[in-house]
Amino acid sequence: MLRKALYEAANSALFQLKRPFALQLWGGKMAGAKGAKRAGTFVTPKLLHYSIRFG
Repeated sequence: MLRKALYEAANSALFQLKRPFALQLWGGKMAGAKGAKRAGTFVTPKLLHYSIRFG
């Protein structure tokens, strides 16, 4: 359940937010290289780390 919520949050951060930020730029590079689905998978652990670190 947590995994699905994080994956959805990562995809919305990558593709729906308009203001760019570091995680979105990194995920965009990954999307160009590996594809959009895999980019969401790559961003998910980083998003979890940021949420734990910065609360």
